[in-house]
Amino acid sequence: MISIRVMQEGDIKKIAKAGKLMHAEGVFSNFEYDEQKVERMVHEYWKNNKKLALVATFDDGVNKGKPEIVGWFLAHLGNHYFGGSSLAIEQNMYIHPLHRGGLTAYRFMRKFDHWARHSDADVMLFMPCNNGVRDGWGKFAKQHGYTQTGYIFQKDL
Repeated sequence: MISIRVMQEGDIKKIAKAGKLMHAEGVFSNFEYDEQKVERMVHEYWKNNKKLALVATFDDGVNKGKPEIVGWFLAHLGNHYFGGSSLAIEQNMYIHPLHRGGLTAYRFMRKFDHWARHSDADVMLFMPCNNGVRDGWGKFAKQHGYTQTGYIFQKDL
């Protein structure tokens, strides 16, 4: 069974370590992965009240009451660079490949929506760029009320 909960301090190192898998399958895999830097970033999400840090845990009953982290969702509040509009921005959503295809991403998005509304955001941005351009992201975003507003392009030097 997969559960969604607010990140706890003890999750930070686990997420930074598990982030290697996310990094390896993402569009930024050609860049180095600095586990300590990721740990510091995740720690900032955990302690900052203008940021949302959620984890998905899986408990199959075998781990003696210690559910395994199988995903996370990070978002933050900011202002639009052209004015004062409040933006709720998804920074990173990841679900382990063995746990995809269920309702975890949907449940993360519902929690994100609730948090953004509770935080009085004017706009929500969902940017699943780390996972690459996948046909399913457009459909997924539209199902959650988003419209596409841009792209990411990269040029290696």
